Amino acid sequence: MKLKTMLFASLGTVCLGVSSVYAQEETTQKEVVLMDNFTLVSTANAVYHAVAIGVREKVIGEIQKMNRIDLIDVTTDPLFKSVLQKTQGEDALDQMLAMDFTDPQIQEVIAEKQAKWAIQGHISNMSAVKKKYDNGSTYYDGELALSLKLVDLTNNTVKATKNYSYGGLTGKTGDTDKSAVIATADYLTLQIPKFIDENFKAGGTIYEITKNKKGEADVAYITLGNNMGLKKGQPLEVFVESERGGRVVKNKVGELSITEVEGDDSSACKVKKGGKEIAEAFDAKKTISIVTRAKKANPFDAIGAALK
Repeated sequence: MKLKTMLFASLGTVCLGVSSVYAQEETTQKEVVLMDNFTLVSTANAVYHAVAIGVREKVIGEIQKMNRIDLIDVTTDPLFKSVLQKTQGEDALDQMLAMDFTDPQIQEVIAEKQAKWAIQGHISNMSAVKKKYDNGSTYYDGELALSLKLVDLTNNTVKATKNYSYGGLTGKTGDTDKSAVIATADYLTLQIPKFIDENFKAGGTIYEITKNKKGEADVAYITLGNNMGLKKGQPLEVFVESERGGRVVKNKVGELSITEVEGDDSSACKVKKGGKEIAEAFDAKKTISIVTRAKKANPFDAIGAALK
């Protein structure tokens, strides 16, 4: 096992094969995000409302598994349930109505919850095609089309939109039309984490490095961990601040991949790119920041989702 020795910046120099460390100020805080009621295409059969709720619950479950944001479900939170029924009628939740973020009463609850963002969803297609096996028994191919929007509650503008559509080769089968749609929604388990990773990046810094024989950073220890839901394999980008024309700019100098989450605010990472630049910036006590990056699609994950 490699010996890890920590030297504080006041010691000045770093020896090969030995870790060095210095402190940098950084803050990490989860964003408070509302999950609005999903709306459903008006032509959908009323019996599909329960299925739409099931699709929404799948999305919520995937977000909560990430532990990246503090998610508030407006359909279960007592304050939001109460104000929705006051402003949009007693059956607002049953009718799958989206919130009016400009309503003063809703804005009061948003302020109390200190929420800055909201995720809205619209299901534009939720159906199933009836088919027959060679033996004459029937089954259904599910179809699902979902659009997610990320709304900035400070100015009621849309920051991001993502559309997901499944059917045919990317649909799933079921014994009933509704079970086929719910099964097809399993594909969202691959896409929702990416949506969150792209829009809610966790940021921190490198507090320690270990060098290889060439003097390049080989392992980096960062100030992010369980507190932001990071897991083994999470990719990160490394930036170094510099001044240019009187302005502070961040230049990307490297990439990391988490090899072990050591605690709430600490993870060990393999330096994938930029070992020389990271070591030089660290030794010079430059301001280094690290930011999570969405994982690249893995075709084997898609196969796994299809076989679920």
